[in-house]
Amino acid sequence: MVKRLLLWLVVGMLPAGLAAQDNTTSGGLTVRSTPPGAVVTLDGDVLVTGVTPTTLQHRLSGSFDVTIKKHLYETYKTSLALEPGRAQSLEVSLSPKTRFKGALRSVLIPGWGQVYSEQKGKGLLFGILAVGSVTAFLIAEDEFQMRHDRFEASVSAYDAAKDTSDFATLLRLEQQLREDQRDAYDAENVRRVTIGAVAGVWALNLLDILLFFPDRESGVEVYGLHLAPATDQQTFGLTLSRNF
Repeated sequence: MVKRLLLWLVVGMLPAGLAAQDNTTSGGLTVRSTPPGAVVTLDGDVLVTGVTPTTLQHRLSGSFDVTIKKHLYETYKTSLALEPGRAQSLEVSLSPKTRFKGALRSVLIPGWGQVYSEQKGKGLLFGILAVGSVTAFLIAEDEFQMRHDRFEASVSAYDAAKDTSDFATLLRLEQQLREDQRDAYDAENVRRVTIGAVAGVWALNLLDILLFFPDRESGVEVYGLHLAPATDQQTFGLTLSRNF
């Protein structure tokens, strides 16, 4: 009789135990984005990642910095306080990056628009070209100013000696004046070339972002095979295609 009573007690307590276990494992953060397929990162006491749509269930507790990123979409950032056993959800509509925003950045700083459009290689190239061309211009400008000042000094010396110096002195001053004039002229030509180089880098980088702004179709293409993420509201996977 005692054994049966103990058995009934154990069986009666079993559902309650299971319910308590379900409560400890329930909760988490469900993240959905428009469009789907964005990478979610929760950074707090632990680092958790996923791809939308997703439910992150890691007994998360505390304050987390949330970052949602997708290729050619503006990054979304926020902060959330999560509690274990309490289900929360976050729905985000991501804003697409645009050609116009990229062009505005490239007008200000060459290469910035390319970095914005996630073409970091070209962005670095245009940045190096811009720094190099501006540096060359500054050096050429300094050289031109020095040679131009020297030419002006030669002109003043020649004019002052016209009425007081002999022919040999005037001839020497005239030769020096011509040399300084030629040097100043050559320095001015170099300066003009560097100005053209600076303008060319700015114009080329602007045309590049306007004409070759990438589309928002994510994926990688190797030898004609295109691998891209395929998402819907329930699953996340990959699609493999080939262009013929």
